[in-house]
Amino acid sequence: MKYRLVTESITIPEGVECKVDKRVVTITGPRATLTRSFRARALTIKQDGNKVTVEIWNVRSKQKSTVHTICTHIKNMVTGVTRGFLYKMRFVYAHFPISGVYDSDNHISIRNFLGEKRHREVQMIGETKIKKSDDVKDQIEIFGPSVEDVGRSCTFCLRLCCGVFACVRQLLWDKELVERPPAATVLLCAPIVTG
Repeated sequence: MKYRLVTESITIPEGVECKVDKRVVTITGPRATLTRSFRARALTIKQDGNKVTVEIWNVRSKQKSTVHTICTHIKNMVTGVTRGFLYKMRFVYAHFPISGVYDSDNHISIRNFLGEKRHREVQMIGETKIKKSDDVKDQIEIFGPSVEDVGRSCTFCLRLCCGVFACVRQLLWDKELVERPPAATVLLCAPIVTG
């Protein structure tokens, strides 16, 4: 089936400034400024005051979903510049105590993983920051304005501790994703809404 016009609108809240320039959207808020280019798709993004409209002409049903995806990206940018995104990860171990050393607010060194002497270094992406959780032991908090950067930084930490061939019946080792935004679930955790 072919659709003549598919359109969707987003209302930008007060305190957030939006600028659209040739399919490049810039959102400025109290926490940060995020810019994203949507030039890969043949669509139109218009701004009328505090309302952003995304529309696409003469598409089939599979290309129709592009409009909603781009609107969701813009909503995530608005959420990032107002509230931010916070992921919590926990070191899980049974025998060798895993520790994390924080060189700065955007770098962590994972040490004593399965008793290894090698340090595993993770550099956060973009404006993403990392800190040790105050209330829970062996828990780190990864936060920032961009959900893509925070999610990728969290994935780097998670993937860094995989691929080691060991008998999991004797040694329990992992990095568990404890909390994340309720967008999707991960195999190791149940999603918990963070305010």
